[in-house]
Amino acid sequence: MQLATEKVLVHDASSTLIAANGQSGVVSRTPEELANIVSRFASSDGWLDRVRLRTEHRWFERLYHGPDYDIWAISWMPGQFTGFHDHGESSGAFVVATGILEEHRPGEQTLAIDPGLPRAFGPNYAHDVRTSPPRRPLAFTPIRLRSAR
Repeated sequence: MQLATEKVLVHDASSTLIAANGQSGVVSRTPEELANIVSRFASSDGWLDRVRLRTEHRWFERLYHGPDYDIWAISWMPGQFTGFHDHGESSGAFVVATGILEEHRPGEQTLAIDPGLPRAFGPNYAHDVRTSPPRRPLAFTPIRLRSAR
């Protein structure tokens, strides 16, 4: 299935890149660039029909694999979560399509993430992402972008 944003993503992949940690041949996007890409992708046609809902665990599918970032669709049902994890040397961004997710970070207040606004972060970012309390409806985030290491 060809997604409506494929041409835009190919163009983005060939635009200005930043060398990561001075390593030759390794490129990275800034969190702001990833937020722009994820916002454009989330507002495009074609990807939402691919999302599946699984009560036993989160569902995910990689929708785009480029030279410096990937795009994933990820769905959460009430009570599902990622568990605390970090993103190593990668930067990332995501947008919630429907529902509400919560982001938990060590030593910080819980952040409610509403639909439509990108959440971007730099390297070594640790968090736990989960659905909001059961009183809230199903939530899923359409896209997660991770720079190549």
